[in-house]
This record gives sequence, C-alpha cells and structure tokens, in this order.
Amino acid sequence: MRTYAHSYQDTMKLPMPVFWHLSGTVPRLLAGERKDTLEIFTAATQNPEQGAELYANLAEQAPEPIKLTGAAFVKATSVRDEAGFNELRSMAA
Repeated sequence: MRTYAHSYQDTMKLPMPVFWHLSGTVPRLLAGERKDTLEIFTAATQNPEQGAELYANLAEQAPEPIKLTGAAFVKATSVRDEAGFNELRSMAA
C-alpha cells in the first residue's frame, strides 16, 4: 500500500500496530522497485533487444502521465453537440 500526502498529524493518530505495519512495508516496496530496475538493467546489459522489449512492455502497462491544463483538458475531452448548436443557431435567426 502506498500512501501519498499522509500528514504528520494523521501518522501520529495511527494505532501503534498499524504504524509499525506501515513502517515495515516501506523496505519491501522499495526492494520490489529496485528488483524491477535491476531486472531491466540486467536484461538490457545481456541482451539489448530483450531489454528494449521489457521496457516497452512496462511503458505500455504504466505510461507516463499526461498533464493538461484545464483548458487543454476541456478541449481534449469535449464533444460538440451539433443538435444543441443547431437549436441555438435557429433561436438566433
């Protein structure tokens, strides 16, 4: 379990067993990430084609997030309502 933006006050309110459980998961999570990184480095070093394939598969599963401004998000996700537009046009005429 990853916890982002967990405040100091919230941490201090945790029961001790929960705190120690969460504290114990950090090295396990970091070890998992390091293992994945080592796997990519090893594959790329021994067989560059296999390393590139592994990287491409990982990039497909977890692509880089796309950050859009509010206006760009609206533009990218908006769909024009032709029927509504034509109705407004007829009201204006």
